Amino acid sequence: MLDFFARKKETTKEDVQNEVFLCLENKDFISAIKKVGDFEAKQPFPRGIGIDWKNYSKSMYSSDLEVLNLIFNSKPLVLKNIEGLLYQKVRLGSALSYLWGSSSATQYFSKEDVSEFKNSNIDFEKLCRLLFFYSKDVYDKKNWSESGFVKSVEILGGGKSCCDYCKEMNGKIFKIDEVPELPFEKCSSVNGCKCSLLAVMD
Repeated sequence: MLDFFARKKETTKEDVQNEVFLCLENKDFISAIKKVGDFEAKQPFPRGIGIDWKNYSKSMYSSDLEVLNLIFNSKPLVLKNIEGLLYQKVRLGSALSYLWGSSSATQYFSKEDVSEFKNSNIDFEKLCRLLFFYSKDVYDKKNWSESGFVKSVEILGGGKSCCDYCKEMNGKIFKIDEVPELPFEKCSSVNGCKCSLLAVMD
């Protein structure tokens, strides 16, 4: 019985993923968010801890809408040289990974697209990850600032693999409206900048 549910869920999920892909291509973010929420609400074993998918109302997914708008309408300095159709695919990959809670963006693209990324020596997963990190940091800073409780933020380095620049920035505290843009453009890590922000409560 469990195997039947697993097979049925996987088949249905692929169909919904394709629908969500098209919604995002058309920048119909509300429909994309709703399709993901409706799909998860119908699953015998929905993903996430503490998420009430059956009551995933507009007020609850407003944060998703904000993040998607940032992904599709912003461009971080670290990706300034990524242009045209490739950047549109990065936006789609970043948004799809975010909505589905996935660590892999390439799974949502055709074999031809994936081959193109590999043949061009493009680390597509890294590009999508950097765009998501940027969008989430902008979203967090906005909400912290609006809360009135957070005036400063601390830079948290990306662990042992971070570059010398990120190690130098680790632990530094900035006013929330003066913090440098993350991910750092000056980061030289082959895996991309993984620095993050920690709210400092005043």
